[in-house]
Amino acid sequence: MGLWRRLEEMSFQRKLLVLLLVGAVLYGGLITVDNVFGVSNSVGTPVDVKYYRERGSAILNGSVPYRDFSSESPPLIMYLFAIPQAFGGSSAAYQIFFSSFAILTGICFYLLLRRFDDWKAFRAGLLYMLMPYALIEFTFGIQDEAVTTFFFFLPLLFFINHSYVKTAVSAALGFWVKIFNVLLMPIMFFHTPKWSDRRKEVLIVVVISLLVAVPFLLLAGVKFLEFPIYYFLGTPGAETGGRGSISPWHFLDMGGFKLPGLIGLALTIGSLIFAWYWTYKKQMPFWASCALTIFLFILFYPKINFVYFILPMAIFMIYGLDDRAILIRCFVLAIPAFASGAFTEYDPNPLINIPGGWLIGLALSLVTYIILIDIFLRTRGKKAFFEV
Repeated sequence: MGLWRRLEEMSFQRKLLVLLLVGAVLYGGLITVDNVFGVSNSVGTPVDVKYYRERGSAILNGSVPYRDFSSESPPLIMYLFAIPQAFGGSSAAYQIFFSSFAILTGICFYLLLRRFDDWKAFRAGLLYMLMPYALIEFTFGIQDEAVTTFFFFLPLLFFINHSYVKTAVSAALGFWVKIFNVLLMPIMFFHTPKWSDRRKEVLIVVVISLLVAVPFLLLAGVKFLEFPIYYFLGTPGAETGGRGSISPWHFLDMGGFKLPGLIGLALTIGSLIFAWYWTYKKQMPFWASCALTIFLFILFYPKINFVYFILPMAIFMIYGLDDRAILIRCFVLAIPAFASGAFTEYDPNPLINIPGGWLIGLALSLVTYIILIDIFLRTRGKKAFFEV
């Protein structure tokens, strides 16, 4: 009997244990390797870590974000930084904290989809943890997107189970963790069948948002608006893109072909409005609507980093459970995407800083986006296993 067959025939409790063990071994192993051999330090300590430490320490010392220190991050993610900071704030503390969210996200895929198909739900959870965008970035990269993606996918999984109150609560909290939940809030609203549930969702989101935002607006005033300005424009009036971005838009900026931030904002918002309108008009299935929206967002948002590809790939992998060609491409895309990162600005110079390097980065970025488009086209007309 093969390994996959033995896994498929395992009980729920054993499958859950396998996910925990695989996650602990994979992420724990990479964290150990990094701390023993200094893999991440060989290219410079991930620059975001110092901001995690500064903000986590400030909060532990009683400072109020935006009022007492500047930040482009939403408030809730900074309060989460206080947890690993309270345990010493070492790189390993943050790596363990973020990796725990990666494992938890994989487990949630399994727990919340297993009633539709236990085996496919298990593989979805396993594949999420195995994706290089998560494995590399949540360990060596020490990226807080591990928390972001947990709060991004949790409301989607609740929605699939028709748990609309849990959907609204988790989506609202996710927005104040790192704003990306707003991308799919209209999709969840339009796909909620009853107006009574829609009104309830809106009320929950508004109440939670007021509970979070009003205290900061009272304490910090307009400084509280720093983080939405950063996400959409970076520095107002500046070119598109930002440090670490691997979008074609950003490589063109590096080459001197600068696109004003307002145009990048218009392209991003325009693509989202089109996605929301089109999915509603065509009455597309829920998961296909999510796929189109995130696909267009990744395509047009100029501040895309390598780790952001976990969002579309985790959506596309659901289709890949029944189509190996899609699944293989979800992993292959990581190769040119990761390689392009060596030629983008990094604290502040590229890791490979050579004349015309931006052209190499642009070529690798375009290959990445061609694969992304190919994956998206292959998902057209398909249904997720929980929608059949």
